[in-house]
Amino acid sequence: MNLSNGIEYLAIPGPSVIPEKVLQAMHRSSPNIYEGELVKLTDNIVPKLCKVARTEGHVAMYIANGHGAWEAALANTTDIGDKILVVATGRFGHGWGEIGQKNGLNTTVLDFGTSSTIDLAQLESALKKDKNYKAVLVTHVDTSTSVKNEIAPIRALLNNLNHEALLLVDCIASLACDEFHMDDWGVDVMVAACQKGIMVPPGVSFVFFNQKAKDRQKSLKMVASYWDWDPRINPDYYYKYFGGTAPTHHLYGLDVALDMLLKESIEAVWKRHEVLAKAIWAAIDEWAKGGELKANIQDKNLRSNAVTIDLAQLESALKKDKNYKAVLVTHVDTSTSVKNEIAPIRALLNNLNHEALLLVDCIASLACDEFHMDDWGVDVMVAACQKGIMVPPGVSFVFFNQKAKDRQKSLKMVASYWDWDPRINPDYYYKYFGGTAPTHHLYGLDVALDMLLKESIEAVWKRHEVLAKAIWAAIDEWAKGGELKANIQDKNLRSNAVTSLRVNKPNGTLLRKWLQENTGLTIGIGLGMATPKDPNGDGFFRLGHMGHVNAQMIMALIATLETAMIAVGVPHGNNAINKAASVIAEL
Repeated sequence: MNLSNGIEYLAIPGPSVIPEKVLQAMHRSSPNIYEGELVKLTDNIVPKLCKVARTEGHVAMYIANGHGAWEAALANTTDIGDKILVVATGRFGHGWGEIGQKNGLNTTVLDFGTSSTIDLAQLESALKKDKNYKAVLVTHVDTSTSVKNEIAPIRALLNNLNHEALLLVDCIASLACDEFHMDDWGVDVMVAACQKGIMVPPGVSFVFFNQKAKDRQKSLKMVASYWDWDPRINPDYYYKYFGGTAPTHHLYGLDVALDMLLKESIEAVWKRHEVLAKAIWAAIDEWAKGGELKANIQDKNLRSNAVTIDLAQLESALKKDKNYKAVLVTHVDTSTSVKNEIAPIRALLNNLNHEALLLVDCIASLACDEFHMDDWGVDVMVAACQKGIMVPPGVSFVFFNQKAKDRQKSLKMVASYWDWDPRINPDYYYKYFGGTAPTHHLYGLDVALDMLLKESIEAVWKRHEVLAKAIWAAIDEWAKGGELKANIQDKNLRSNAVTSLRVNKPNGTLLRKWLQENTGLTIGIGLGMATPKDPNGDGFFRLGHMGHVNAQMIMALIATLETAMIAVGVPHGNNAINKAASVIAEL
């Protein structure tokens, strides 16, 4: 017998449980991405997001995870060499600082450990010593430690010191879980993502900002880089494939889509597109005989099977200037349906001994038109999942060879997908996202925001607070009879979205594995909590209680976790379930 059959409950601190209504909203045919309902939908999402964040400022939406939002915030507020002060109360505070350091910022970290909130006296001392900090970075809730930091006192401190630093706050774990008032608390920039309290699968993140931050951006010399590809091809941890949380739903779809393509064979896929395209062209030829309709590209050899370059002009341009670092070519341009031949361009570059890299856009053509990256001498090829790969928009790819990899090492910076100005004032719809919109995410996001606002943000906060207190009451009882204890002892400093717990090693890992294998419950690993005595973090685990959770789910979590303690042999007090029930019963 196995008691894990049934609906699984993912009780890690994000991604959170996704409501069925959100999943159903995302489960639909692809919409028109240029006009119609999707444009209106996005226009409606912006004010809803601002209502959740409690701001009258701006919000930029990115097809990215929380790490991307971190970088976007820094890219729009700081220049290389600027000083930033990172106030860390867990692994994610350090992570944000590391991205700043990698992008050329002069980063100072005030580390308050893994069990404490921010000491305002130490922060005041640091700010008095240096008036040149451009930004102070604070994590509202750090899920590695479950510390929740008070934000308004930090703004008051900056104001009292007349310090010009912007206040940047990470609300990835806390937005729509813990109370947050961006404008009232004086936050200049806030970053968030959709996969936690917003209750949408990973893939879209947000940067909220006020006029002060918007004005700061105008003074910058550059806007820089989420795009380092080296850790993505050689990850020492799984999350580095994506620079953070994986695009979970996309990956399942991508795996199936690739299996389908390879089972058919790429050659057969090319041939199928070719035959179907020729059928369309034959119809167009007949329509043209009796009316005004005609193909944009008259030469059928220059048409794409899904949708040219004058080599003499290209040769002339390359001979005039040997300093070009790259030649950018679109294999198939869907605005014109032109298909360019790639191999002759490589031959031309070779004949001229030109050092420019050959970069090719195959977004529209990959898995539709024949393409041989290595045989045709392409150095870098870009593609995306929403066309021939047959997966909803949201994941893109950069293929590159050793020559291109070596070129990257010589660069001073990697620049800008992150400019937020066109995202808040787009003259074309696609500029909301810097390209194709995350269509399925938008439908789900719209429903999720409606659910939050219908419940009211205040009620959402209260629900999370009560459920968190029920968990904490259980922890207090468990602690009386054994080794388990909350990482944060002061309840006023805990998040309502995540609780971090300590036990003797290796009991944290044993509990997690037993729960997952025997009950269908998954709890969070210990993240960033390794010590010399516990190098693998086996004495630490986390409970996520964010987003679409209610009383029966939390009571089941508590009872199932206690069951695991009995099974694994973790000593504990025995009145936890009753105490948790009493908290909820007080309603």
